[in-house]
Amino acid sequence: MAYQVGRSRKIRESLELVDDNGNVVTTVYTDIDADKIAKEFNKRVNAIIRAEIAAKSLPKSGEITAMTTEQAEAANASVQSYGEAVINLFQLIFGDEGTQTILDFYDNAYFEMSMQVFPFILDVVKPRIEDSVRKMQERAKQNYEIGRASCRERV
Repeated sequence: MAYQVGRSRKIRESLELVDDNGNVVTTVYTDIDADKIAKEFNKRVNAIIRAEIAAKSLPKSGEITAMTTEQAEAANASVQSYGEAVINLFQLIFGDEGTQTILDFYDNAYFEMSMQVFPFILDVVKPRIEDSVRKMQERAKQNYEIGRASCRERV
């Protein structure tokens, strides 16, 4: 039997954007190579987490009127940082065109958009990436063990 090699399987999924009546307005597709994006995926998710932590340190809505100029600038920077982090992750998952479709659908309402779209990323995309990484690690371990066994046979 011949030794077989193949290419990693891509994550191909669809996300339907629906209106208030449940009618599909548009569909956004993913077509990503989990092996290639795994490291970048984690970086971008961590950027969102850092932005959320920074946002939590801001004054609460009742305290906004008492904000100094520096606090207001920090709040704006925090919100902007969060929005950029969300867009960066979406671009990795949905591509530029898909991300723009999602932004248009949610009319740039980043928090609403992230609350609605993140479950898809966390429940569908992330497990597939983690599974792909686990399989890569298993292949690497097997290759290492095969290499070690063949070296011992030569000695």
